[in-house]
Amino acid sequence: MKKICFPARLAALAMLLPGQLAAATFERPIPQPQTDAAEAWYFVASLVLVVALAMVQVMVNRR
Repeated sequence: MKKICFPARLAALAMLLPGQLAAATFERPIPQPQTDAAEAWYFVASLVLVVALAMVQVMVNRR
């Protein structure tokens, strides 16, 4: 009995299961609106960043 090589088996499998191997169509993601909680946390983070930058400026000026 002749042994079938791996590439031939892979080709046969690819022919038998074309639906399984086909790529799905790209579905564009729909952006979600920003929530009030997210806006509040963004505001808090922005304030913390500004305070941190001001503290760095004070420390650099002391030098």
